[in-house]
Amino acid sequence: MEKTSRSFLVESLNEDIARCEKCVLGYPVVKTFGRGPVDAKIMFVGECPWMKQEWSGMSQEQVNAELKSRYGNVTSFGDIAGKKLSELFGAANINEDEVYVTNAVKCSMPGNVNPRADEMVNCNKFLTAEVGIVKPKVVLAASHASRKVFEVEVDEIKGSLFGYVIIGAYHPSYVVRFPSMFGKAARQYNKARLFL
Repeated sequence: MEKTSRSFLVESLNEDIARCEKCVLGYPVVKTFGRGPVDAKIMFVGECPWMKQEWSGMSQEQVNAELKSRYGNVTSFGDIAGKKLSELFGAANINEDEVYVTNAVKCSMPGNVNPRADEMVNCNKFLTAEVGIVKPKVVLAASHASRKVFEVEVDEIKGSLFGYVIIGAYHPSYVVRFPSMFGKAARQYNKARLFL
């Protein structure tokens, strides 16, 4: 599939994500979209976006305006976890500009709680579509939700029926909370290079 066709499909998918109201989350929510090359060999899959506490009393329109003024387009990992993700990619000798970065769950959870099983299932079609469009060689499943979707544990490496390898890894926010795990997480990420 040509890169322009993939770009069109990702844009169309992002429109579907923006319109989705399948989960009863209570508004406002932050929705994120994947970022990176649509023909990336590595796909990194995190958990879900987080909601800033000061935005909890705002309308959805106000949240959207705040996000646009602060970040432009809302993409996955634009916060402190994103900075740690960049550090981990650097330590793993992976060029972040060559990685497609997304989340297993596309909306923030009220109170920033972990997504429920039904919420993960509702978003699974979007993640499955992203994998099908990008066609990575390696998926770094670096969150509870993504490891559930791909049925992989932390430190586990397994193949898929669709030709890509899945690596269970730590989420950057876990490394923010537990800095001593940085080296282990970087080694997990570095394993992706073995399958390129």
